[in-house]
Amino acid sequence: MAVKVNQKVVVEEEVSSLSKQEIEFILNIIDNSMIPGKYINLGNVVVQKLKNQYEMAGKSVIQVTSALKDYQQKKTAPPKKPKFEKRGEEVWIEE
Repeated sequence: MAVKVNQKVVVEEEVSSLSKQEIEFILNIIDNSMIPGKYINLGNVVVQKLKNQYEMAGKSVIQVTSALKDYQQKKTAPPKKPKFEKRGEEVWIEE
């Protein structure tokens, strides 16, 4: 269900706003059900997303926004190049 506020559609309340109790319920249903092998990867992704939402459910809006900013900075940062070092006959790679 969407609500119009100043000509903007707010869908977030119905889509992403789950309480801890609702998330626990969904995780229990998934845990106690049998997922066919062809959908096991999708099941793992869904469980991971639910766990992330469960962790965020108890945090304040400020903590969530700062975590999102940190994630965006990490995502946009250029990837580190591994350092190669030759020691005698061996080549060492620093990660």
